[in-house]
Amino acid sequence: MSAPTGRRGGPAAAAVGVSTLLANILVYGVYLVLARVLSAPDLGAFAALGNLLVMASVPALALQLVTARHVARAAPGGVVDEAASGLRTGVLVGLAATVLLLALSPVVTTVLDLPGPGPAVLLAGVVLPTYVTFAAQGALQGAHRFAALGAVLVAVAGGRFAAAALGGTLGLGVSGVLALTVTAAWATAVAALWPVRGSLGAAAGPVPLWTRSVVHGTAATSALLVATNLDVPLARALLPATTAGEYAVLAVLGKAAFWGPAFLATLFYPRMATATGRRTAVAAVGATAATALVGVVAAWLLARPLVVAVGGSTYAHLTPLVPLLVASGAAWSVAQVLVYWRLSRGDHRLGWVVWGVAAVAIATVSVRHGTIAHIATVVLAGGLVVVAWGVTLLARARPSERPVPDEEHAAQG
Repeated sequence: MSAPTGRRGGPAAAAVGVSTLLANILVYGVYLVLARVLSAPDLGAFAALGNLLVMASVPALALQLVTARHVARAAPGGVVDEAASGLRTGVLVGLAATVLLLALSPVVTTVLDLPGPGPAVLLAGVVLPTYVTFAAQGALQGAHRFAALGAVLVAVAGGRFAAAALGGTLGLGVSGVLALTVTAAWATAVAALWPVRGSLGAAAGPVPLWTRSVVHGTAATSALLVATNLDVPLARALLPATTAGEYAVLAVLGKAAFWGPAFLATLFYPRMATATGRRTAVAAVGATAATALVGVVAAWLLARPLVVAVGGSTYAHLTPLVPLLVASGAAWSVAQVLVYWRLSRGDHRLGWVVWGVAAVAIATVSVRHGTIAHIATVVLAGGLVVVAWGVTLLARARPSERPVPDEEHAAQG
């Protein structure tokens, strides 16, 4: 694995942008396929499990950001060792997350009203390869190897799409699709390790572990991913099964608005981790907000074609709700960049704000949870609160602010 090249301009943006777009198309293609072969209740169950996987992978995102920060700041001769630490930490934390999800599988089965523990157990099988993949992505991101990073993103999304397409075509149901997803996750983890294979030997040795840094980073990333993924499980738990399935279809559009501009956060993060001042953060927030606004306008103009494209004509009656769900995802896309900016500075406090917003959202939805619109409005309001808070911090940031030096090497776990 080579050192960062410093190529951060148009080609890097194009590589990340195109690959992220293609990956998102494949991810949402999963729901385009399953919405046509699963009943609304089964679709709601699958979507809820998928969102739980995202929540279970929260420390994996923190690990990616920690690894990217270390690699971005490393001397040319230290990149291999930094990537090795990320991979070794990914295996350790991934195993712990797998055990935890297995232990909670009876609870998941009961809360989501699943027919048995099988789907929850299968979901746990996706966790470890996901953590390994995120560690590899962090190494590539920090080294500005955006073409390779893009290829990994597409491979992961492509594997999940293939699992859904094959499982749906064969009529295997929720459990069958999840079983194929486990296989795809392991295959793509192996593919993700190939670009960083030079670090595998060092990862087997006594390299530092970053578990403490990942735990600290999880405070922010977990809040962000919980806040943006709690709506579908809540809908499954609190709404009638058919209505929860309808929410899952709309949520695809909301998540598209959230993840659509994500390539900008990926592109800017290594620069925010090394830059002095706030100029890079302002550029990242501005570009993300502009992209998000375009998405909201497009959703308002093309609401019916979009919802029909995702779920089919059966869900056309949901057309009036499309702009609301897209606006919710768009707001959180801007919030994400602001959270990443503070993480790049070594500051996790904005994450605690997101946790507070998530807690209020859960309480509000649980007290009055009668409609799809109510859940979506609460999530939108929470995103706007975080954006306002983050923009206030950005406006008050000192032009001379420097990144906090890495101290994680002092922690061996």
